[in-house]
Amino acid sequence: MTTYEHSQLVEAIRELGVVPSVPADFDEWLTANRHLQFLARNSQASEQILHGNGPFSYFETVIVPATDLYPIDKADLLRWNCFPFQYIAGYGMSMAADDDLRVIPADHVSDSTTLRNAHRLVFHRYLEGVDDPSTRSFELWQQFEHTLAVTWMPEYDAFCRINEHGDFESIVSTTQQDRVSLVTCNRSFLDEYLVATDCVLVVLFDFTMYRPNQFNGWPRDGEETVVTVDDDLFYRQRVIESYGAYTRGVHVIQPRYTKREAIASIRRRWSGRQDDDTGVEFTIIDWRHDQVREVSTERDATTNYFDAVEGRPFELSPAFFRPEVLLKYTADQDKYTVEDRTIHCRGAWSMRSFGINDAGQVFAYVCYLRSLPIDEQRYWQSFNERPKAGLPEHVIETDFRGRWLEATPPQRLRNTLIRWERGEVRWWRAGSEDITRGTVVPRSTSRDEWAATILRTAALVIEGFQVRMVRQYLTEAGKTFEPEERSIVLLERACGVHRDSGGSGLTGLREMQRIRNEGYVAHRSSDGGRGLAAEAIGKHGSYPKHFETLCDRVADDLTQIEASLSEEEGTKGQ
Repeated sequence: MTTYEHSQLVEAIRELGVVPSVPADFDEWLTANRHLQFLARNSQASEQILHGNGPFSYFETVIVPATDLYPIDKADLLRWNCFPFQYIAGYGMSMAADDDLRVIPADHVSDSTTLRNAHRLVFHRYLEGVDDPSTRSFELWQQFEHTLAVTWMPEYDAFCRINEHGDFESIVSTTQQDRVSLVTCNRSFLDEYLVATDCVLVVLFDFTMYRPNQFNGWPRDGEETVVTVDDDLFYRQRVIESYGAYTRGVHVIQPRYTKREAIASIRRRWSGRQDDDTGVEFTIIDWRHDQVREVSTERDATTNYFDAVEGRPFELSPAFFRPEVLLKYTADQDKYTVEDRTIHCRGAWSMRSFGINDAGQVFAYVCYLRSLPIDEQRYWQSFNERPKAGLPEHVIETDFRGRWLEATPPQRLRNTLIRWERGEVRWWRAGSEDITRGTVVPRSTSRDEWAATILRTAALVIEGFQVRMVRQYLTEAGKTFEPEERSIVLLERACGVHRDSGGSGLTGLREMQRIRNEGYVAHRSSDGGRGLAAEAIGKHGSYPKHFETLCDRVADDLTQIEASLSEEEGTKGQ
């Protein structure tokens, strides 16, 4: 999706191309005053036109080394000569004479000495005989595209980057519709590029206006005048009253940043911080001074173990949060990756070493909260609360004593699946669901999150079993089965635990499948699945503990399956 400012510019160009029907208004329109005002306003806007072509108006821009441009030679610049779709991206051949063959850049702007080293930022992409000329696409000058760290995303009609929040942000927006083609660039990014390359943006514009059905070419009479608005805006113009006019000129646009300001802007964007950022206050356990207190994420508000500035809490002091703080991240798996102790935001930031204490609160250390963008810090601040319990013992062991602990039930389940995937076992294949994302413990009190997690985990584990291969193992082992039997029943027969033979079955997988099936139906029933949720809370006290217990039972089942099928595979190979 293009930006709102870009869409407004499209409408403005379209309105400039409406031919007035009233004679007096038509003569005023021929003066191009509205067009020139539009040009001046755009130079101060948040979106700068890089290319524009509409009814009776044309804008093209080039960047020019400042050393080539100054002092400005107005007469030379007014000799610029380029047209819509004149060049495609790349290079062309020049044959000025029979014995002269040279490769020239496609952004060459003829007839102006000042613009001899100019570069276009936008090109048209068109392959004759393949592309439809009416739908020519745009591409950026490669250095410009790489420096902005953008890529073309057709669903946005824009060249986009991932911003500090992990969202796709349109930096260079494009439009081709209803006789208007337009390319605009976020002015802040453009200014940073101009400063970094010591260049100036030069807008080349042409407003040729007439009544379409009454224009028969330019008569011999009528003088062309050169108008200088100021040192940065000048044009040559010919106006024939009640007939037609052209206004063709140059607008020089210098970057609004100094080099120091550009560097500061880039650093703010990289850090996610704002000019007035003084840190965010969190309630923490200051274990250095054995108290609960408020502390800011400002770097000088805390200290580390090596410096140990007197009076300051350590930066590994934990803050505590309501578990709902995680819902934002678990609800958008395309943007966020939530693992046992980390959260990764697509292309933007990471939260390291968060966890859950025995009271069900989420905790995170001040030094890792500090590394988040300021808006993200404020989001976490809104869930901050006084600690109901301290850090769990296993976290103290790993984070402060550096001791390795046994895997948790979800980790056991995950490790088995990862080992199967890497070992390319024949009986199981990972589907579209990511193994890590599909086995993360639901941490909030949300019934929907708990149900969605189990549905996702069940789909990952159960649908990964290759029924055809399990049947092949059973056949080769001489074990009987019914044609209609599916994965869990077949696996029970392979493990020798099917109830027909007196076994107890694979209870973990059966329980997961039951919740999956009943939960799917229950969500469409009158109680909306509350019965299953009440059962989980009643037996285990919370959704996280229920999920961990279920993962433990399923991990045991997978161990049994692996032992049975591996044994059969080994016997078959003898």
